[in-house]
Amino acid sequence: MTKVFRAVGRAWAALPPGVRNLYHQMPLPVRKIANRLLFSDQPQLVTVQTGIIKGASLEVSPRGESGYFLGSWEPDVQQLLALFVRPGMVAFDIGANIGYFVIALSRLVGPAGRVIAFEPHPVSVRRLSRHLELNAIANTQVEEAAAGEADGEAEFSIALTEQQGRFVDLPSVPPDGKSIRVRCRSIDSYVQESGVVPDLILLDVEHAEGRVLRGMRRLLSEGKPLIIIEMHGDEAIADAYAALKSCAYRLYHPTLQAVQSQAEIEGLGHYLAAPADFDPLTSGRSRA
Repeated sequence: MTKVFRAVGRAWAALPPGVRNLYHQMPLPVRKIANRLLFSDQPQLVTVQTGIIKGASLEVSPRGESGYFLGSWEPDVQQLLALFVRPGMVAFDIGANIGYFVIALSRLVGPAGRVIAFEPHPVSVRRLSRHLELNAIANTQVEEAAAGEADGEAEFSIALTEQQGRFVDLPSVPPDGKSIRVRCRSIDSYVQESGVVPDLILLDVEHAEGRVLRGMRRLLSEGKPLIIIEMHGDEAIADAYAALKSCAYRLYHPTLQAVQSQAEIEGLGHYLAAPADFDPLTSGRSRA
């Protein structure tokens, strides 16, 4: 890293958490201007400055992926993982992307735990594997596949960004954009075949939440894992909400306040999904 880059990282790490949070409340165009002024767009090896994977090594573009470098990526998810992931757990990261939260899960479950990372995008899989190597992570297995409702293959759009994709029939996919065929697995099928049963699932699947949840009905009914889920848009919210209710799951805001109706769910946000008999206020790590 350059001297300026190091100085920015040190300054960011020295700020109180409340001040750092103010930065992420700024309008996105303002943050993009700040990133252009402060950071290079050339990929480079960085050390994560704060947050749940502080000290980890990543190869990122600091300008376009500043949240990874600064350690401020998706603070709601970081908070929920820190509360509910314990040593020895088995965790699935579905839609693992380049592995930021795979590293977090690996650290939290520890040597006695296990992480399975599902990611179909070939560019993201390469970067994910590189980050596991850089951080000497040995308790994680990568499954190069998309999770879905059934096993087979699916058409997967890779037209949105260099490393972000989704099933071609989902919203915001360019009709003439590039797509590839990817392997698709239902989580129920994977669990039955592998014998690996997760205690917790991190789910970020770009509008496919409902179909992935329907592909794990048996797991939800019998294994009852906790799920940290990102919602994407009204159609996906309705689909996921119905799938969770059918398996007697409840949703909670990151504050752990119960979601009382589908209308409360934001078009882009993170939630905890848990079996109806689970009380997050008495079961989190900090409250155990």
